[in-house]
Amino acid sequence: MMERLIRAPLPYVSLRRQSRMHPAISSLLKPIYPQLLDNQLALAKGKRPRPDCLLHRVFFWDCQSHESHSEGSTSYVNQEEAERVVRLALFLLDQGLAPGKVSILTAYQRQTALVRRLLRERSSKQMPPGAEPVEVLIKLSLLQKG
Repeated sequence: MMERLIRAPLPYVSLRRQSRMHPAISSLLKPIYPQLLDNQLALAKGKRPRPDCLLHRVFFWDCQSHESHSEGSTSYVNQEEAERVVRLALFLLDQGLAPGKVSILTAYQRQTALVRRLLRERSSKQMPPGAEPVEVLIKLSLLQKG
C-alpha cells in the first residue's frame, strides 16, 4: 500500500533514522533504503544482546514446501514454515529466553492463525497447569501486505 501511495502524485516523507531494529537487521534494508540510518543513541538504551543459544542474530532458511490458500481466500499458509518457526520459538524459550522477548512476524492472516494454533498445541505440553498460554506471551504480529 505504501508503494502505491508513493507512486501517486502525493507528498510523502521517508524514514531516515530508525530506532527499533538491531543494525544486523536494518543492514538488510540498505539496498532498498540506502539513506536509512540507525539511531545509535536509542539502540544503545535498549541494548538487546544476542541470545547465547544462537550463533547469529539473523538467519534465513530455505523452506521447500509451497504456500497454499483455500478457495475464496487471498491469505496464504505454509505448514512447514509454521512448524519451523514454532519449533524455533519453543527452543528459545527452553533456552531461558522470556516469552516477551520472542517475536514472530508473519505476512498473512492464515499463517498467523496457524502459528498461533501450533504454539498453543505444542506449548500446552510443556507448560505447568495454570500458566499463561505461550501464544499470548509471544509477540505474534501480522505484517500488512499491500
